[in-house]
Amino acid sequence: VDTLPNIYYIILDAYARADVLEDAYSYDNSEFLNSLTEMGFFVADKSLANYAQTDLSLASSLNLSYLDDLTSLVGSESRDRRMLEKAIQESALVQFLEQN
Repeated sequence: VDTLPNIYYIILDAYARADVLEDAYSYDNSEFLNSLTEMGFFVADKSLANYAQTDLSLASSLNLSYLDDLTSLVGSESRDRRMLEKAIQESALVQFLEQN
C-alpha cells in the first residue's frame, strides 16, 4: 500500500448520544449523525464512556487497555495528571500506527 488511510478519532466530549438527546431534550440529532455517516464515518449509536473524565478515557482507549493499575501507581488520592498526559502523548496506539 503506497498511502495509508487517514484515521479520525472524534471525541465529542460531554456530548450525549442521540437517544439521550432525544429523551432528555427532545432534540433530533439525526442530521449531524447522518452527515457523519454519509462522509464514511462509523458512528457508534449506543456508545458509553469507560471513565467519567476525558483524560482517563483517552489514556485508556489510546492504550487499548483499562487503567486498573493506575491507582496503585499514583495513589487513590492523587490529583497528579502527568501520568495520564504521558499515556495519551506516548500511547500504544500511536506507537503501533507509527511502526506500521
